[in-house]
Amino acid sequence: MKIQSKILAILCAVAIFIPSLVAIISYNTTNREPVSDKNVRVVSVSDLAGTEFTFEKGASDSDDDVIQLFLDMNESAEKISSLPDPLVGTPFFKVTMNSSQKKADYQYYFSTDASEAYYLDESGDAYRIDKEQAEKFIQSRYAVSLYTAANVPTLYVSGQPTLLPVTAQWKYKNTSGNFVDNTPAVSQDAQTLSLEGGLDLVFSVAPDNFNVKVSDVATGEVKFNDQYDKISALSIDKSTKLSVEITAKWYEDKTRDYFGEMNYVFTADISAPAAFYLGETEIQTGEFTVISATNVTDPAKITFASSPDIGYTPTFFVEDGIAVALIPIRCELKAGEYTFTVKYGGVTENLTLNVTQRPVRLFNYDISASIVNATRSEKSMADFKDAMADVVTSASPTRLWDGLFSEAVRQKSTYDGVITTGFGHSRKILVNGVTYTHEGVDYITSSGSSIYAINNGKVLFAGYTELGGNTIVIEHGYGLKSWYSHLSEIKVAVGDTVAKDDVIGIAGSSGFTKQTGVHAGLTVFDVPVSPYPSWETEIKIVK
Repeated sequence: MKIQSKILAILCAVAIFIPSLVAIISYNTTNREPVSDKNVRVVSVSDLAGTEFTFEKGASDSDDDVIQLFLDMNESAEKISSLPDPLVGTPFFKVTMNSSQKKADYQYYFSTDASEAYYLDESGDAYRIDKEQAEKFIQSRYAVSLYTAANVPTLYVSGQPTLLPVTAQWKYKNTSGNFVDNTPAVSQDAQTLSLEGGLDLVFSVAPDNFNVKVSDVATGEVKFNDQYDKISALSIDKSTKLSVEITAKWYEDKTRDYFGEMNYVFTADISAPAAFYLGETEIQTGEFTVISATNVTDPAKITFASSPDIGYTPTFFVEDGIAVALIPIRCELKAGEYTFTVKYGGVTENLTLNVTQRPVRLFNYDISASIVNATRSEKSMADFKDAMADVVTSASPTRLWDGLFSEAVRQKSTYDGVITTGFGHSRKILVNGVTYTHEGVDYITSSGSSIYAINNGKVLFAGYTELGGNTIVIEHGYGLKSWYSHLSEIKVAVGDTVAKDDVIGIAGSSGFTKQTGVHAGLTVFDVPVSPYPSWETEIKIVK
């Protein structure tokens, strides 16, 4: 009886563990089994634009068709040694296949050429997809991100791409030669945009027909109803609220692989338009002028272009309701008429600056080879540039200077405090024949002479470099900086606030120089400019 009882107990124990054992075996078998039409349940696809699609087996015939297409592509694909080099690192369709117990990630590389379609499996093995199978996917609506022509044009209103059409149609041609619908979402709600200055309407793809109707919300009066290229006839000189209706059409023709129509309706709450002004309208090469503007709340949205190109993009600052930017004209630019095109909100203005040629003389610089080699080598100039990298890009958003600028030295006698080489002239180093443009004003002084701040500001740099010797840089606001080099002593520190005519250092002969004195310069950010006009006339900011 005891033996029978033991046998019965063992059989009971085995019976208890059989279901668990079967489950374990089934789990392990399922996880080793590849994803196939037998076990796949869900396929998710992320296209080149990041749009997500999810297909669930049994949810619909179309879902089943897509799942089967990917399984067929995998089944009929030819294994190759590796992904073609041009495709490595390029965007791909991320596809995840899910079974009840397993998830497998694939990378599919499609283009509009079905003969060049590939995928990488979860192990990183590469496969060439059968052309016929690839063509089926490329011509499906889920491959829309492959076609540039499928991109629905975006309407930018004063730089804002947030507006939706109220009705729309957009079709593009795929590799089948047929047009496929890609109509975007439309808005069913009233749309209102807050705009500054006016209506600036730009499509990412220019329409063939672009009609705009503008009405006054308060009175219902139609103020404009015509093609957009005539919108300059619409005058907006104060804050107002307008109803805007837009019809844009892209016609179908044999030369294109897209066509469509978009209609927009929105209310534009428009603030008073910006107005731009030029300070000095005639200057010499090497000098600078000022652009100021009213009715600007975000200066970062001001755009600037110059013709001919001055090679400089200004930074605008807003203070006391006025936007201000300094515009330097480099010494090497040619004399002539320059047009500055400034845009803000719906306002575009052209400002004209007449530039005359600065008289330039060539000065021979007879300085010893030992000084040149020690202070003006390629290395010392590169080190100077590195040391000043943060200095030249920084700027105070507040104007610190006040009134006229002074000179950095005080003349004590006929031979003390005089200028030996002025701004903008050419200087030739006799020992090596190198010629360069002199970017400041060189003064000769007696030993121990004080050097003065030329206006109010904040010290950005106070230290030693091989090229400049003991050097001080002071920010005066809006990126305008004064430079003082070759000092024997520095009497200020970085971060100090200085007032005009404060003593900041002592004249010396450190760095690349052969005399006791100071090299004093002025820059707009990193562009050297002449200090002379600021000695005689206050910097003009028109309001």
